Amino acid sequence: MLFKTWLIPAASERRLLAQVNVIIALGPLALDHVRELALDPDVPDPGRVFAVLMVLGCVEDHDWFLAARDLFIAAAVVIAAAERGVSAKEHKVLQEFVGKHLVLERLDIEQLQSLLPQRIAEVKTNTQIAQRMQVVRDLCLVASAEQPVAKRELELVEKVAEELGVSLDFVRQSLDLPAELD
Repeated sequence: MLFKTWLIPAASERRLLAQVNVIIALGPLALDHVRELALDPDVPDPGRVFAVLMVLGCVEDHDWFLAARDLFIAAAVVIAAAERGVSAKEHKVLQEFVGKHLVLERLDIEQLQSLLPQRIAEVKTNTQIAQRMQVVRDLCLVASAEQPVAKRELELVEKVAEELGVSLDFVRQSLDLPAELD
């Protein structure tokens, strides 16, 4: 076998585990500062957010997850449907997140869109910035299911990010888009 495709994610998984190991090695006092690690602008690696979330998810209350999940599902469906409806590629990405039981025909896009402000408020109340960044990153994966990212989908992701207090630079990094120069 010339290429061992099952090894492709191994490097990023090793990096994630190394980041988790560093946080754990620093001990309980590091938890007070671990959120800043996720927000360090000098480290242009969105992956560092996952290490922080993994550690915090093991030691913090899990109530935030329900609010984040509800926002993600509503926003992801609205984003995917923004340009000419949900494509087959977008549907596949959505199913990878929420499972094969997702039946788009049963969802009311307008109702989901009307719920976004309430769900955003719940997420802001129940989460830390690192958890909000994870939601935005996952929304970016939905928006980038088809390339190039549609303008309306980008606008929706940026709107959700902005309302969650997540920087637009993070959105652009997650979408692998060129940075906007001032």
